[in-house]
Amino acid sequence: MVFSYNWIKEYLIGDVPDAQELVDLLTVHSFEIEGLEEKELSTGTKDWLIDIDVLPNRAHDALCHYGMAREVSTITGLELKEIKTEIPNELKPALIKINVKEDFCRRYIGREIKGVKVGESPKEIKEKLEAIGQRSINNIVDITNIVMFELNQPMHAFDTDKFDGDINVRFAKDGEKIITLDNNEVDLDASIPLIAGNSDPLAIAGVKGGKKAEVNSETVNIILESANFDPVLVRKTSNKTGIKTDSSKRFENEITSELAIKAIERATELIIKYASGDETEIYESVDVYSNPTEKEVIDLSVSKTNQLLGSELSIDEVSDILNKLYFSNEVVDDDLIKVEIPDERLDLKLQADLIEEVGRIYGYDKIEDQEIPDFEFEAKLNTEYGVNALVRKTLLEIGFSEVVTYSFVEEGDLRPEKPIAEDKKYLRKSLVSGMQKSLEMNQKNADWLGVDHIKIFEIGKVFSGEKGDYSEKMILGIGSVNKNGIKKPSAATFKKVAIEKLNEVFGNNFATKDNLENSEVIEIDLEEIYKNVDIKELFEKNNLNEGYPEPPTIKNNSYTNVSQYPFVLRDIAVWLPSETSSDDLVNIIKNNAGNLLVKEPRLFDEYQKEDKTSFAYRLVFQSYEKTLTDDEVNKIMDSINYEIDSKGWEIR
Repeated sequence: MVFSYNWIKEYLIGDVPDAQELVDLLTVHSFEIEGLEEKELSTGTKDWLIDIDVLPNRAHDALCHYGMAREVSTITGLELKEIKTEIPNELKPALIKINVKEDFCRRYIGREIKGVKVGESPKEIKEKLEAIGQRSINNIVDITNIVMFELNQPMHAFDTDKFDGDINVRFAKDGEKIITLDNNEVDLDASIPLIAGNSDPLAIAGVKGGKKAEVNSETVNIILESANFDPVLVRKTSNKTGIKTDSSKRFENEITSELAIKAIERATELIIKYASGDETEIYESVDVYSNPTEKEVIDLSVSKTNQLLGSELSIDEVSDILNKLYFSNEVVDDDLIKVEIPDERLDLKLQADLIEEVGRIYGYDKIEDQEIPDFEFEAKLNTEYGVNALVRKTLLEIGFSEVVTYSFVEEGDLRPEKPIAEDKKYLRKSLVSGMQKSLEMNQKNADWLGVDHIKIFEIGKVFSGEKGDYSEKMILGIGSVNKNGIKKPSAATFKKVAIEKLNEVFGNNFATKDNLENSEVIEIDLEEIYKNVDIKELFEKNNLNEGYPEPPTIKNNSYTNVSQYPFVLRDIAVWLPSETSSDDLVNIIKNNAGNLLVKEPRLFDEYQKEDKTSFAYRLVFQSYEKTLTDDEVNKIMDSINYEIDSKGWEIR
């Protein structure tokens, strides 16, 4: 949020640091600063604009000028002016009725004011709004905005004469519509909260006002609204309608309901000052507050504070810091302080939160480095981790690749309350289906990968049983399949080799009930392995600390994106004289194929006859921009064939 330096200064007594020094102090103690800019306003006044990144945890109290001034007061020790509202003691009895029909409204305060004079705002209000990039509309609307940017409480004013009946806080009806203040029509449904008269909607609660009861130059009588709405519902409503406002931002981050009364009193005071006349009548407010906020009290241990911060603060020093933070506190004994949390600080729930506040105000730079005390430590071997690591190393060394598939599947026993997708509603009972999909996908892309055999494994948990009574265990899945057209060695051979190698490493503990010949994927219960091995002995015997095999060298040490378009295959076989190297043929292919040849030509057949040798290569073509056509690839092949013919070589 952009803050006005001049506006912040209004609330502080004493010599306020200049804008740059203030930025430095806030950076060290409180917030990240996005920018600092000097600005000359249209009135001729100069101001400094400070763009402060107020994160959600501090949006409850610091997303406003008075909150930021309180922060500056805490850091600098300058006295903070209290905002004391002055309105007439004798107000007319309230006439309006406010009906809160849904519990999404935590508090609703309405006050009727008759005989207001709507007009242009005075210079001091215009300057504040202009400084932070807000447009002046009229004195009533500007006052509601000023109060929001001052106290953090969104407000609204309705023209009483433009709607009928009471103020009703309710959900919309399906099919209702509202025209917002910016003249956009919004379709409503039963999930959207409203402020309404007896018939028509007046505002989308917490988000934006409606055109129907807009305050303009003809307005004489108004109702001020100061309310508090459920943050989750406001966020959903804002996202659903696509309307993001300064009001919705504050409600989404949540603010205390206690601000509502302060804001309506402040707005009333400003209206009396800037928008009243001889016939202005102020009515008592109607306050619907069914569940008042209770004061939060947290016990703070000074010894715990020093332990976590590494400081040596006395109980008086901690209490003094809490006073600077405007936290009422009572010293109970030599170590304990009872701290009453201000209503605005919704982020403070735990003792650790208070300790963090003490630390940042005291200054982390003041905390001296301390030596870590000596302690004895003996590393413990984790059997599960060690077995899994050794399984990985063993299988990687014999050419297998590890895959990780989804734990959520379409069918199973255990179902989460909120599935992530329609085809992932259950926890998996087996690794098989996920690994089979991986094998199938890799088999289709075997030529692109440049392999004849797909060999994969996965180490993952599977789940069985039902909610409240279920079990989970770690499973090793091993899968293999040949590229289409490749028969030898059989896919089962690779699974057999994997089992033999694992048994060699682990001492014949690996067994499977699956048929190696008939199953693409076999599963092994690792829980049994964990029980039967001596992990320390395995570590020492297999040099596990040496790590995994080195990954293949990447050309130019960089990765390239995978094209989203399909690849096209072509085979070419050429008779070469015995004295001619196959590298010459590969160079011709690559020089004529250009960038569309995305893989190195792969030799898949070679045999010799008399004084010549036949070399057969598989070529993979692919574009990063489009799907290649046969004509485009045929032209490339024609170019390659022409070059080969010119050499006098024979294409089979």
